[in-house]
Amino acid sequence: MLDWQAERQQQQQRERDEQVRLAREQEQERQRLAQEAQWQQDRERLRWEQEEQARWEREQEREQEQEAFARFQEEQRTRQQEQELEPRGDWRHWFGFGAKKPASKPPMRVTTRRRFR
Repeated sequence: MLDWQAERQQQQQRERDEQVRLAREQEQERQRLAQEAQWQQDRERLRWEQEEQARWEREQEREQEQEAFARFQEEQRTRQQEQELEPRGDWRHWFGFGAKKPASKPPMRVTTRRRFR
């Protein structure tokens, strides 16, 4: 009778050990899956942040290009207006004199020696 009780107790102990082992394995598997899910979320968040950063950089670049183009157009308009204001038919601007106003009286004549004889 003692042998069978001992056998039965050993069998019950083995079953309890097996249940504990299975429970431990299930818990480890659950933790592993939770960790993988967390890693996946982290990867997705990182990818999303990188995409947002790239999108923001492209937007900044586009704005800078638009500002540069607007400045360029404004410079072109200013240059064109300045060219329209420059005298075209006046020959003096060719030599760098600029458009001077005409003298109020003619320059003095250079007298020659012959006149005073």
